[in-house]
Amino acid sequence: MHGFALALLLARALTRVRSRVREKKSLAATRPVGQKNRCQQSRLNKAATLSGSDDDTASDPRVHTTALGFLAPGNLEDERMTSVDRKIRSAAGMLAVGLAGAGLGRIEDDRGSRNRRWSVLSLAKGLMVGLVVGLQGFKQLEALTDSLSRGMRGKLGIGRRLSDTTARDFLVHARLASLQSALHRQVRTALRRKQLEPVGLPCNVVAFDGKTTMTPYGGGLYAQEQSAGRHAMRTMTCTLVSSRAPICIHASPIPKETNEMRHFATAAREVARAYGRGSLVELVTADAGMTSLENATVVHEELHAGYLFALKGTQSELLAEAERLLANLPHGQAVARTEETIGGKLERRLLWHTTEMAGYHGWTHLRTVLRVRWETVSKDGTLLAEMERYF
Repeated sequence: MHGFALALLLARALTRVRSRVREKKSLAATRPVGQKNRCQQSRLNKAATLSGSDDDTASDPRVHTTALGFLAPGNLEDERMTSVDRKIRSAAGMLAVGLAGAGLGRIEDDRGSRNRRWSVLSLAKGLMVGLVVGLQGFKQLEALTDSLSRGMRGKLGIGRRLSDTTARDFLVHARLASLQSALHRQVRTALRRKQLEPVGLPCNVVAFDGKTTMTPYGGGLYAQEQSAGRHAMRTMTCTLVSSRAPICIHASPIPKETNEMRHFATAAREVARAYGRGSLVELVTADAGMTSLENATVVHEELHAGYLFALKGTQSELLAEAERLLANLPHGQAVARTEETIGGKLERRLLWHTTEMAGYHGWTHLRTVLRVRWETVSKDGTLLAEMERYF
């Protein structure tokens, strides 16, 4: 059931990015013949330039059929450049470099011996190509792998058409722990290559956030019934938000009998086992729904990291004391402020902090409490909107 839960989450991810495959095909079908020929001739000329051919042979399609063969199968009339073509080329390069340390071939699955015609590595790469290109489902993945050229198949390691049922069955039977391990290996490889250095922040910051995917399928360890025919598949997603491109470093499925606050400590311990203490995670952020003394203690003692938790009514005593100390401080006492004009309106942010709550109410590792205020001001100085948060 672990693999089935992950299959649902991956299917949801595939549907979030809009694909232009059908639109490109319909546009190409309605393009005038003369325009088709011009596009074909332009590509032939470009191939001639790249291959160093002279002008006399630039217009001869027989010379450049092989040079263009890596774009797509079929005759030259159908080998038009599309956004998907470009994405596939980029995906091939990214997968070759980015997945070098992921060890996708080491993913374990429970497929029977009769369903082993595909290697794990080829299946995993096929699914990764579908995600990178932005396909909407397994049917489109099948069509894409069916149309790959011989050269691109060699680069991606996908020897033939990957059927939608084969891709689905692999995800259903893949073992969750081995999928997580592949993700951890990839992140550790990027960390060793200095690709995850913080940008604009002084340390590595990881956001713990609950994500939910709705599905009609119930049963198992994770599908929590919401109403008739509607079930929630929830994960605790841990994202490194301080790097130039935020990346997911861990995803932990939440059992149906618990909630985000109680599962937070489990996810934090999993991250500690995967990456060690204090190496990758230096500061953890979470919303008010996960703010508790137990969770803060796990971050401090087991991850050896700091925490930035939102304060709301779930921690009423802490919030009341923070408001008593910070709520009435004037703008002039703000320790930091930023201002920018957006759409003719002034967006102002102010920050106050106090250390007087250090060790307050059993929070022995608590050091600082923050108050952040957002203001939107019109050109004539009128306050249009305001919002305050405590951390």
